[in-house]
Amino acid sequence: VPYVTGAHNLKVGVQDRWGWSKDIRSNVNGDIIQQYRNGQPFAAVLLNTPLDNRVDVNADFGFFVQDSWTLSRLTLSPGLRYDYFNSSVPAQSVEAGRFVPARTFEEIRDVPNWSNISPRMGAAWGVSGDGRTAIRGNVGLYVQSEGPGFASNYNPQVFASDSRTWNDLNRDDIAQENELGPTNNLAFGVRRNQNADPDIKRPYQWVANIGIQRELLPGMAVGVSFNRRTFHELIWTDNLAISHDDYMLLSVPDPRNNGQTLPVYNLNRAKQGLVDELDTNSSDNRRAYNGFDVSFNMRTGGGNISGGTSTGRTSSVTCQVENPNSLRFCDDADYDVPLRTQFKLSATYPLWYGLRLSGTFQSQPGSDRGINYQVTRALIPALTQTSVNVRLNEPGSEFNDRVNQLDFSLAKSFRRAGIEVRPELALFKLLNRSPVLSQVNTFGPALGNVNTVLQPRLARLGLTMRF
Repeated sequence: VPYVTGAHNLKVGVQDRWGWSKDIRSNVNGDIIQQYRNGQPFAAVLLNTPLDNRVDVNADFGFFVQDSWTLSRLTLSPGLRYDYFNSSVPAQSVEAGRFVPARTFEEIRDVPNWSNISPRMGAAWGVSGDGRTAIRGNVGLYVQSEGPGFASNYNPQVFASDSRTWNDLNRDDIAQENELGPTNNLAFGVRRNQNADPDIKRPYQWVANIGIQRELLPGMAVGVSFNRRTFHELIWTDNLAISHDDYMLLSVPDPRNNGQTLPVYNLNRAKQGLVDELDTNSSDNRRAYNGFDVSFNMRTGGGNISGGTSTGRTSSVTCQVENPNSLRFCDDADYDVPLRTQFKLSATYPLWYGLRLSGTFQSQPGSDRGINYQVTRALIPALTQTSVNVRLNEPGSEFNDRVNQLDFSLAKSFRRAGIEVRPELALFKLLNRSPVLSQVNTFGPALGNVNTVLQPRLARLGLTMRF
């Protein structure tokens, strides 16, 4: 609902969402999956079906008010938003299956129950008064969007499986209970003991930017801005049954033969398998992005060219962890993580006979590579965990290939008798390069083996009709 008067442009709005999500699994192949090797039965996967679980989003409500207030060459845009989110797990009952009894679960309310107020402020100032130069800035708080997924984490009715050996004694090709080996899942059909802190808070972000925009020539403008985004109330999982004191520090030689050793924390055998996990807000973990953007936009001859660069980096601190093996390289500030730059240029231009040519070139930096070393009982016979992964290289020291991509499209519109027909020919990844997108990052003989590369050149024919 907008209201405009004089120097003010006031807007008030409200939104609400509600609903439910269900996972229904019934008549699933007799609640079992039979497995064969070279045509011979060898294993069976038992299922805890049937399932009929549900979570409810009771309210995802938002109310906001914002104003745009003009004072000579200065425009202020204050705003305020209120958010309320509530979800729950209703009481549930499900009939017995082949391998599980009938089950009944009580209602779980307020997972979560959040109320948040988000202030926001924007400002724009015409520097010279001729409408060619402006300084703009914004700062605001934005809460994390949620849906049924949050409550689903704590739904006691979960899908589970149990893989067992199968010896088809009577050769009837049907797995029967007396032909199955012992269980490999002692918690078959039981939800992991992981719960939300009753006082858990909604994660949110502070987003701020300030920049200047200038018209250099008629139809051509450039802009420069600084952008910052910080993340707050990050959620981590604390296993209350185990502390860092329950681990013993050991070491193994660095496999890179540099004469150094790597830390390995070995869990006390008496604490192995104990799970009492609490999802709660971290008091120490944090994340922030800082970056600079440069952009331009130009109109000429009926066409348009725009582009720019974005240079920045995200710094993370994840030192509040349950497992001390995750403490290695947990603070990016201790390492020389470089700035990364991405570039994008796009253009569209009219040609002869009503043809229109469009093109886009973009260059994206490759993702960070974390090289891990898997420590097993072959190296430490007393290791209680099955294995421990230790990162070898510092954050920001190795990356996958930069991805450069060039795309073009050619289109023409035909109009007749109120109908518009628009055929289009598009060519993607015209450079047909094959930069590595992901590769094996586990130290060993396969280190560096390519998993995925950029897809090859692709041509697409399209047709759009409007009438």
